[in-house]
Amino acid sequence: FITALRGAFIYNDAPLRKDKSFFFARLIAESSGNVLAAVNAIGNQNPNSQGYYEVLGVRFAQYAKIDIDIRQTKQLSNDQYFAYRLHTGVAFPYGNSVIIPFERRYFIGGANSIRGWRPRSIGPGSSQTGINEVLDHSGEIILESSVEYRFDIFRPLLKGALFFDAGNIWTSRYNDISPNASFRASRFLYDLAINTGIGFRFDFEVFIMRFDLGIPLRDPSIKDINKWKFGNNQKALDVFNASILNFGVGYPF
Repeated sequence: FITALRGAFIYNDAPLRKDKSFFFARLIAESSGNVLAAVNAIGNQNPNSQGYYEVLGVRFAQYAKIDIDIRQTKQLSNDQYFAYRLHTGVAFPYGNSVIIPFERRYFIGGANSIRGWRPRSIGPGSSQTGINEVLDHSGEIILESSVEYRFDIFRPLLKGALFFDAGNIWTSRYNDISPNASFRASRFLYDLAINTGIGFRFDFEVFIMRFDLGIPLRDPSIKDINKWKFGNNQKALDVFNASILNFGVGYPF
């Protein structure tokens, strides 16, 4: 049972600029369960047999979460742009919860994330979780970044992009089952998934239809110390065959 309170601060200078450059930043803070916890404390309610409090027979979630999303697009010329995005966030349970609810956890991969992987198929960390075990590909910490060089091919309809993505998710607590899933400052760079790729965008003015081919370069789930795909006896054609074609509407960021 989730009773979330969420607040957001958004800064966007696009309306203030004469060119097509802009800077965007968003901070979202969310918490859940504090009011219910206070009500239980004031009313001297008794916990259930497992030591947790309930509302109408359902255990309620208690956690805090903060998200930061920064984006910038810089116009280089009439038909060339450089864009980047940095997204990071952390969620931690406390009080009446020991884990974050599934729908409030972080997932990564897909058309608007790390485009060399399908949605919810990376992480957490460098654990070797099976790709079909979607429930295990989630975490309480996320770090992802993307850069794009955008250009016109046939104005005004067809535009292109070269992009580079890196990121992963992690659990906040160590566990013996997946020891490489938790976040550690000393090795988080070692856990990053990295891809490059090329994109084609059809600008119909009303909306943009986007096709991005993500080519995975570094897979944190590879057991070898060298996690670069080109360095694990794989040929360029093998890596290309592992590429992911993403479809989206609008720009990824």
